[in-house]
Amino acid sequence: KLGRSLSGSSVGEGQGGHMLSLGEKFGSQEAFLRYIGLPGKSKRGNKRSRDEVEEEEKEGVENVAVVEEDQEDGNNSPPVPPPRKKKREGGLDISKLRDVLAKEASSPKTALLSDVKLKKKTLADEAKLKLSASRFRYLNEQLYSQPGNASAKLFKSDPTLFSSYHQGYQLQAAQWPLDPLNNIIADCLRMEDEAVIADFGCGEARLARSVVNKVHSLDLVAANETVIACDMANTPLEDNSVDVAVFCLALMGTNTRDFLFEATRVLKIGGTLKIAELESRFQGEACSIDKFIDSVEKFGFKNSWKDLNKNFFYFVDFKKVQNMKKKKGKLPEIELKPCLYKKR
Repeated sequence: KLGRSLSGSSVGEGQGGHMLSLGEKFGSQEAFLRYIGLPGKSKRGNKRSRDEVEEEEKEGVENVAVVEEDQEDGNNSPPVPPPRKKKREGGLDISKLRDVLAKEASSPKTALLSDVKLKKKTLADEAKLKLSASRFRYLNEQLYSQPGNASAKLFKSDPTLFSSYHQGYQLQAAQWPLDPLNNIIADCLRMEDEAVIADFGCGEARLARSVVNKVHSLDLVAANETVIACDMANTPLEDNSVDVAVFCLALMGTNTRDFLFEATRVLKIGGTLKIAELESRFQGEACSIDKFIDSVEKFGFKNSWKDLNKNFFYFVDFKKVQNMKKKKGKLPEIELKPCLYKKR
């Protein structure tokens, strides 16, 4: 091809003869190839011919095909996309997340919480809640700062006061580490089924609903048909008629002596007096737990058991060892700290 090109070429018009006879000299083969219009091999700046470009593109495609074929033969894994599009390993599994969220949404607790969050308190609701809390604090203070018969008259004058008090009481009890009535119920369940129980300050009479024993449920106001409305210092029970007398957070009022005298009146000899009270009511030397036990024993009782290790509460049991021959006025006054709730 080179020979034909040289033999058939001419330098220009007016000059005849073979090109080699003109005396042209070239410094290298690359220079000669450039002179006749063919690409050189070592100069990067010269343009490549279309054949070379097409050949390199063809080789590039073949190389890519070879790489893909090698990957398929190796582990059948898909080709790695560019880094900016590469999916991170261990990333978020959308399908799994949807399953978890669906399970959470279907649970009753989650549904309840979501409903609570959706319900925004209006100003009227907040005012009503504050009024209810204020009413409870007032009633609670009255119960601890006046005799039991005065509290009975207060609730009889307006029966709605009793329900307001117990609603506020339940809100407070929900924040306690334990419910002392549950401990009392557990003790009563271990007793003989024939044992008769008197529940002083029974509230809604949950003790009576929890045991098979006969229970006299006593409180200032009858929350239901099973409750006897009366003053805790003057109940309609017969003398020596019950086996167990319970005061669970019920020694309220300034006449604690009257309540304990009524308990020893209705209890049989050998009967049990069970008291559960807040630990805070026994603070100070005048109201210490030891002084309280000594005073109660003068009502014909003997301390048989106590548990002072429960959070916030003291549990004390007494056994009736004798009937009281002394008059109530000759028995000691029993002082306990009032349980007053601060405004928050």
